[in-house]
Amino acid sequence: MQRRSIGLAAALAIASCVAGCGETDTTVAASPKLPTPLIEGFRSYQAPEEVEEALRLAGKRIAVIEDGPRRPAQAKARPPLSVRVVRVSPFELWGMGGDLRLEFIDGALSSTWFYPSDPKKFDLEAKRRSLGAEPSRPLRLEPATELRSDVDYAGARYWAWEDIHLRQKLDQWIKRNA
Repeated sequence: MQRRSIGLAAALAIASCVAGCGETDTTVAASPKLPTPLIEGFRSYQAPEEVEEALRLAGKRIAVIEDGPRRPAQAKARPPLSVRVVRVSPFELWGMGGDLRLEFIDGALSSTWFYPSDPKKFDLEAKRRSLGAEPSRPLRLEPATELRSDVDYAGARYWAWEDIHLRQKLDQWIKRNA
């Protein structure tokens, strides 16, 4: 399994280099923010096609959870916000199984959420790696990654690596348009 993780990281690095040489999505390129590391070789601002192709090349199964623009139905003058959410299952991180959730905002990878099969064992490994994030105490990783651990609305424990600038973009859109 560790061999697959190395293969996935290599495929993501190659895809990132290839994608960087071509045209870029204007919604992503317009942002002055720089990519920041997320989980297992992923970087914020990667395009969905790039990430999903690398996952497929690594033999991963991808399920689309949400895909499309978010525009309040009552106000056509409000700017659209494109959100794509995919799940990769199974996914392995640090030798432990689980599910991976990837969220894209306006064509840019913004966050990665890992739902470990054994949360207690994963928490111990995270602490061993000096990544002791807790719900009330997220950890800031340079240049702009926030690592946090929490429980989602369904009661499932997760660890999230998120680009703080892209999260702010989403929060500002919600504040202006909700």
